[in-house]
Amino acid sequence: MIEKKIVGAMVAVATPFNEDYSIDYSSFENNIKFMTSRGLTEGNSTLLIGGAGGEHPVLNVEERVKLMEVAVQAAANKVPVLTSIQHTDWREIIKMAKSAEDIGIFGCQLGPTYYYMPTKHDVLDLFTRVADSSNVNLMIYHTWWDGFVMDFELLDQLIEIPNVNSIKWSHGSIDKFREGLTRYSKKVAMIDNSGNHILSNIYGAS
Repeated sequence: MIEKKIVGAMVAVATPFNEDYSIDYSSFENNIKFMTSRGLTEGNSTLLIGGAGGEHPVLNVEERVKLMEVAVQAAANKVPVLTSIQHTDWREIIKMAKSAEDIGIFGCQLGPTYYYMPTKHDVLDLFTRVADSSNVNLMIYHTWWDGFVMDFELLDQLIEIPNVNSIKWSHGSIDKFREGLTRYSKKVAMIDNSGNHILSNIYGAS
């Protein structure tokens, strides 16, 4: 079950670069192997590659897909690997979702397309398009600090999409933060993205 896979620490894996700004895939691979050799495993952690902490805004789609391939091979089924598929272009998001499924990525982190402010309909349409194009697991990424706040009406609709089974959760309102944990922790895996790890655990985060 998904809640047994997405548990514990979600480790944001850095993307190392060479002096010419090409990706140092060898160091990336060695870092993942080091972490799994030191105890990161299914049941206590997951790896998140190609997220904001992994420099995705400066990577092209081909580089992001290559990181998926290297990560899955390096993790060797010891720990679930997730990746960000965020982008400004929904067509590129779908390409990455399809690649992630083919490669064996466990799940994809997805938030609203950025730069232009979306509507609720835009966000629902995005997740529906991705889910219709790929069977990969989807994790809702609530990037409220970019200006678009997902209300519970929208989240209720998103978690009904079969592929959607986790939320990377934070909120600008502590009351809404607690309410979201209480509302969804029995339905999907909830990942704390606020730093309130003890409070999140009390209210059901995985």
